[in-house]
Amino acid sequence: MPKFRKKPVVIEAFQMTKERRGDNSEWPNWLKQAWNGRRGKEGSVWPAPEFGDVMVVCGVLGGYAAVYADDWILCGTQGEIYPCKPDIFEQTYKPFESVEQPCSVDGCDGTVIWDEADEFGTCCRCGAVYDNHNKE
Repeated sequence: MPKFRKKPVVIEAFQMTKERRGDNSEWPNWLKQAWNGRRGKEGSVWPAPEFGDVMVVCGVLGGYAAVYADDWILCGTQGEIYPCKPDIFEQTYKPFESVEQPCSVDGCDGTVIWDEADEFGTCCRCGAVYDNHNKE
C-alpha cells in the first residue's frame, strides 16, 4: 500500500483564553470577521452561553464545533475556521518565521504568508496562492 506524507502548510492560529474571550482587542482580523458573520454559518464564530463553559462556537462543515478555554482557533489554507485542542496543536504545529503582506484579492482582508525559503505564499483567508513573481 502506498504511503503519503502531509504537505507542510502554514496556517494562522489564535489561542482563545477566558481573558481573550472578554476582550477581542488581540483577535486577528480573520477571527473578528468570523465573529461578525452570520451565526450558524460555516466560517462564522458566535457566543454560545447555552453550552456552559464553551468560549465560542465555530461554524464548520456539517455543523458546529465548540471552543473551550485555551483551545486554538485555526484559519486554514482555504480560509476555513476550526478549533484544535492545545495538546494536538502542540504535537502538530510549531511557530513559523515568515514574511507577510496583505492579500490583493478584491474584498479579501487576509494575509499572505511567505516563508523566506519558499517560492509560494498563501492567503490565510481566501486561499489565493502567490509565487515569487507576484510577491510585493
